[in-house]
Amino acid sequence: MVVLLTGSVVLGFARSYYFAGFVHAPLPSRMIHVHGVIFSLWFVVLLVQTFLIPAGRVRWHRKLGLVSYGVAALVVLFGVLAAIDSLRRGVGIGSFDLSVSFAISIMDMVAFGIVIFSSYRARHRPSAHKRLVLYATLSLMDAAFDRWPYEQMRMHFSAHTYVYFGFLFFPGFYDLVSTRRIQKSTLWAFLLIATLYEVRIPMGSTHLWHLLSHAVAE
Repeated sequence: MVVLLTGSVVLGFARSYYFAGFVHAPLPSRMIHVHGVIFSLWFVVLLVQTFLIPAGRVRWHRKLGLVSYGVAALVVLFGVLAAIDSLRRGVGIGSFDLSVSFAISIMDMVAFGIVIFSSYRARHRPSAHKRLVLYATLSLMDAAFDRWPYEQMRMHFSAHTYVYFGFLFFPGFYDLVSTRRIQKSTLWAFLLIATLYEVRIPMGSTHLWHLLSHAVAE
């Protein structure tokens, strides 16, 4: 799953970021550059952490865990700062207005923050820990899936929703096949992320959120 998610990120941002020179990519602001570096660093650390376990380097995995959670904190911080930067520059997500776009970005950070913090608390319970880390990462994937080259793949853009939820459902399917029941960590993390995914657009359309967005943009 980690390899698939990392590949999905590269596929989504290949043209605009990774193959466009990475640090030299023509991004709209310095904040978005920093956000891109931190976001990418999370996947590098995640890959390393994932492969340390089957390699038998559990002690290294635990030591690097402190660095991993430091990177996770930066993901949240710079994710929020990047959302504010886009709001102030008047750049929305797709056809959504600025308030809704801001809500989408913030809710992604809320989902990631809650689940990744829960994974830290479950670090001594490997079964729950690895599922929560995976779901925390899945909560970040919306932007990457939105940028897949759907036209070249002869698919309609609406397919991104099915792709996203397909990934969200997969750990539950794995649980059913491997343990014949859905683990509690899988269930609640899925429900949280799916709920925030569904409520962020209606929330971003409310008068109160418009007032908040306007205040932040000033």
